[in-house]
Amino acid sequence: MNRFLVFLISFFLCNNSIMAQNSLDFLQNSLNLDFELWGVYGESGYTLPYVWYAGGGGKGAGFSRPDVAGYKVFLDKHEKFSRRYSLKMEMFDDWSKESFGVFTGSLPIETFAGKNVEYRGWIKTTDVKNGYAGLWVRVDGKKRMFSKVNSVLGFDNMNNRGLKGDNEWTQVTIKMKVSEKATQINFGGLFTGEGTAWFDALELYIDGEKYVDYEPLVTEILPTGEQIIITGGD
Repeated sequence: MNRFLVFLISFFLCNNSIMAQNSLDFLQNSLNLDFELWGVYGESGYTLPYVWYAGGGGKGAGFSRPDVAGYKVFLDKHEKFSRRYSLKMEMFDDWSKESFGVFTGSLPIETFAGKNVEYRGWIKTTDVKNGYAGLWVRVDGKKRMFSKVNSVLGFDNMNNRGLKGDNEWTQVTIKMKVSEKATQINFGGLFTGEGTAWFDALELYIDGEKYVDYEPLVTEILPTGEQIIITGGD
């Protein structure tokens, strides 16, 4: 094998290693706040956003079947506020107060604990009744003595100001002082009623400064419909 060919192979492997590492960095660090990275999950075959758990919540919910709790949750490329996708939730079964649509992510403790956090997102609704669409944040601390569950240090699910009825794209906000004693911070969105809701363009602010999410510079859609990350950046 001549030296030039060896050089070309080495160059190719090196560059692909860099691309793979950039992709790995993205997958490990991104909050995917715009729902732009996706995959097809579970028995349902729905297109769902990477990082987030998205599906039915409450009675009968499960990770591999995001539709079993009476709600379909999936990415929508037709109705969106920005970029390519929004996250759509719609009820397909008889309404039950025990079930809801939800998407859930987690925030890094070292970045958000002890800070004033503002969480924003854009929501659109159609024919929403017997419930609402909104964002939510929950801050947990250590388990209390003789308790199996963590203590709740902060919680807001917009139950007193969520969107109902018909609304064009509307930005909603949650503001919260996150305790320094936080051991877990979960956040996301929920839909508790009948009708349809879309979520998009989530943003986080820490002490008034916008949190810059780690995201890919370029993604590519293969002929098979699969999405791959070409490179990463921040």
